[in-house]
Amino acid sequence: QEQIPLSDGSALRLTVARYYTPSGRCIQKPYDKGVDQYSQDLIERIHHGEMEESDSIHFKESLKYHTKSGRVVYGGGGIMPDIFVPADTTGISEYFIKLTQKGIIYQYAYAYADREREKLNKLSNADEFNSYLGKQDIFNGLIRYAVKKGLPRDPAGFKESELVIKTQLKASIARNIIGEEGYFPIIKQIDTTLLKAIEISKQNLLVEEVGLKR
Repeated sequence: QEQIPLSDGSALRLTVARYYTPSGRCIQKPYDKGVDQYSQDLIERIHHGEMEESDSIHFKESLKYHTKSGRVVYGGGGIMPDIFVPADTTGISEYFIKLTQKGIIYQYAYAYADREREKLNKLSNADEFNSYLGKQDIFNGLIRYAVKKGLPRDPAGFKESELVIKTQLKASIARNIIGEEGYFPIIKQIDTTLLKAIEISKQNLLVEEVGLKR
């Protein structure tokens, strides 16, 4: 993967070559039927509920085989994760989708951080940003900014997505001042995949610790 830095402090990791696991399996699905068919397959998977329920994912028996350790895996390109984390669609309103599509949250976060930089520079970690920003009028400011960008007010939509919007905004402002150390501790509150990964990591560390004590 090649890392490309972006202007808001984040980075895009672009896969520039096929990536294989130690067992020799390629994590990418094949593109031999063209990009359009690849995209269509993804759309069909979403419609079938594969992003929300692992039971909705079906594999052909002809693609089933076993690794040297006896683990069941499937061919055909791509890999099935050991732990399935369903897509969290709670709090995703039409208003939030439009905010995201127009990049309004990130634009406002950058503008606010630039305008209030002197005050924000006094904060040193994610907890301080989370506490301080929660007391400021940034959310009404975001709504007013969105109106200027052509997105009408939507009280019901904002209320439905309030937690997601507020968390993303606070995390993005923190990132503009202290980088990733400010972003991820805040955004993890709504990142179910990251929270699950942290949970599993802690469980693995506990198992290792118990094993060492024995």
